[in-house]
Amino acid sequence: MAPEYTFIDTEEAFQAFASETPRLFGFDTEFTRERTFNPIPELLQIALENHIAIIDLRADLNIERIKHWFQQDGIVRVAHSISNDIEVLNEVFQDEVGVIEDSQLALAFMHAGQMQSYAKLVKRQFGVTLDKTMQRSRWDERPLSRGQLDYAALDIAHLNELWCVLVKQLQESDRLDWYLEERNRLQKPDADDPNRIVGNARRLMRLSERGLQFLISLDTWRTKRASSMDIPKNWVLTRDQLFQLASERSLKDQALRKVLSSKQVDRHRRKLRELHRHAQVAAQRSELTPPQRLRKVVQTLGEQCNTVANQMNVSEEVLGSNKDLLFAIRAYLRDGELPSWFGTWRTELIGNATKRAADEFAREIAITK
Repeated sequence: MAPEYTFIDTEEAFQAFASETPRLFGFDTEFTRERTFNPIPELLQIALENHIAIIDLRADLNIERIKHWFQQDGIVRVAHSISNDIEVLNEVFQDEVGVIEDSQLALAFMHAGQMQSYAKLVKRQFGVTLDKTMQRSRWDERPLSRGQLDYAALDIAHLNELWCVLVKQLQESDRLDWYLEERNRLQKPDADDPNRIVGNARRLMRLSERGLQFLISLDTWRTKRASSMDIPKNWVLTRDQLFQLASERSLKDQALRKVLSSKQVDRHRRKLRELHRHAQVAAQRSELTPPQRLRKVVQTLGEQCNTVANQMNVSEEVLGSNKDLLFAIRAYLRDGELPSWFGTWRTELIGNATKRAADEFAREIAITK
């Protein structure tokens, strides 16, 4: 059963809603992104202490009235799995937003296994089953149906209460600092953070150093081109095409036509070859070990991390994904220390194991060279 809520699509109603600044609120967004680079904001759902509002972002509202809610220090903003929400808010306010608490990430420090969806978390914590049938409905159509609005309200109805429970559990387990450090990493990643690199470890470890450098250049170029044309990145090149191109040793027409359509070859041939040449130069200058040579050591270390995660009751996805381990080992082999994004809490749990794995690999390749 849906909670009581207010649907706001007039300036008068919005002005009344925004008249007082909350100290804590939960929120979610609905958006569309079928033919554009950036998401098109549709709804902003906000749960205050005793009030749920569903704001129609297509309505003629002065949304700046609540911009400070999402930027001001001292206000606790809570969402679940926040990456898409941050993109939507950046579009809504045409500006960056402040720190957002993530209930999915918080739970990951107290629960082994896969990261959990909001519906599973609410079911586990409160015994409430959420109906998700409206999740992928047409949020760009007006008027919105009662079912859509009920779903939008239900999706945040338990968020504030859930956050309070999670914070208490983090404090009692002395893991609040762990969560805060990882939250900051994810919302403001370092330039060399592997989260900035497209793809998972399984695919990345199939690449040579030249292939990795080419993949990074390809994805950067694809993103800039899609942004300038306001089209989805996959309309420029799909992720599969990125990895197929990165695996090619040569970009002669025969190789390109195995991966791209004729139109894509004609349109992008020159730029792709330019990026490929630059990647070859970067790889020759690089002192890092090619990802493919690290496959076994990363897989073995990943198994060790999974054991630690289960013992500590922490999600293995957060503690040590194979992608994080791959780039941590590469950085350690280059610099002699773990990268800053690895974090103090992660270093405490698996830092020594990561260093040992890297040192053993360094000795092995020194012997076999």
